[in-house]
Amino acid sequence: MPKRIAILADTHVGLVGPQPSGRTYGDLAPVLERAVDQIVEDAPDQAFLVGDIVNRGFGDEYIRAKRILSPLQRIFEPVLGNHELQRASVADFESQWGVRAVRITRFSDFPAIVLNSGIENLPDDQWHGVLDDVQLRLLEEVLILHRDVPVFIFCHHPITGTVMGSARPMNALTNSQEFQRLLERRRGPVVLISGHTHDGDLIRDRHITYIGCPPLGFWPHAYLTAAVGTSSLEVRATRMLDSPDDSPDAHVADVEYRDRGAGIGDQVVTIPLA
Repeated sequence: MPKRIAILADTHVGLVGPQPSGRTYGDLAPVLERAVDQIVEDAPDQAFLVGDIVNRGFGDEYIRAKRILSPLQRIFEPVLGNHELQRASVADFESQWGVRAVRITRFSDFPAIVLNSGIENLPDDQWHGVLDDVQLRLLEEVLILHRDVPVFIFCHHPITGTVMGSARPMNALTNSQEFQRLLERRRGPVVLISGHTHDGDLIRDRHITYIGCPPLGFWPHAYLTAAVGTSSLEVRATRMLDSPDDSPDAHVADVEYRDRGAGIGDQVVTIPLA
């Protein structure tokens, strides 16, 4: 029987009220609470949150996020984003969640690697990412070691020019080409799952599948559910809010903005893994 995995991104717990941009946000956390209730009801085998779990990295944001996510504690895999590092450090993230920011894990029965693309001490007006040489070497080792089976990669920032929004300034890795070359040299299936762009999208290019997670904290307020079999992966999006009128997103009145994230709908998308 296929295993089921929930994949969330960009919850930004702590973002609420007037911002320096002049925009005013409603409280994003209740959307995460609603999603957690739905995920608990669905009882998946794992749940990944692909970065920007909290908005600044403050302790009170972590306290609230951990309380909301506590029903998923046994199955929860956090990924470090850029917003966790705006007022805190990689060490703070690791201490709060009790995991290493870079680690080997499993996605269902397949090997997976969680990467850290965040940059400490980055100014607030910059939000690009990078993978250091140590992570690139580790990734290369994982891809070689598991050359005969699909490998899943979690990285908050996407490779530029892949999923929707990744070509916009600071929406991707600055060393995307190095990362891309590692994936292209591999012959077997590889799935790269990212967040950051606030656009839901899925692109297949030969043996590589790029999945951009829709943002849970922003419109369209959705997360992904994956059913993982031995030879295929089925992905669909689940939306938490139907009406823009109910959204806490400060940008939601913009019709063009609301069209973002339409790349993965509620129809099942099947990805071969053989």
